[in-house]
Amino acid sequence: MIPDGTYGGSWGASAATPGIKDRYYGRYELQYGVLNIAPDGPLTKRAREVMDMLSARIGTLGVPADSSLRQQGMADTLFLDTMHKELADAFERFRQVKPADLLTSGNDRDRNARTLRDLQRACNIVTQ
Repeated sequence: MIPDGTYGGSWGASAATPGIKDRYYGRYELQYGVLNIAPDGPLTKRAREVMDMLSARIGTLGVPADSSLRQQGMADTLFLDTMHKELADAFERFRQVKPADLLTSGNDRDRNARTLRDLQRACNIVTQ
């Protein structure tokens, strides 16, 4: 979800120095990437807002802000430990998602509604 500032460059490395991908995962078709949510509908718009909020706090949206966690020198592995307010907001947004928010139809809608219900139950969110 968040570009790794410490080890992100080691995935592909360079021609002179093989990276993690070439060394350990060369036979797999893997990519090192960042989650990108296109805000096409109300649900994905809310998800994108959460990602942007987390990215801004961490300092991965363009030029890092002075108050970002990266600018403060915090190790990537500790980011989420300090983001209680942001994560509580993300949880509240997820708690409010209802099957009616899904844009799919037919079998896809049924499958997506079941996935939403299962994810919410895994997070101890009471569903109907």
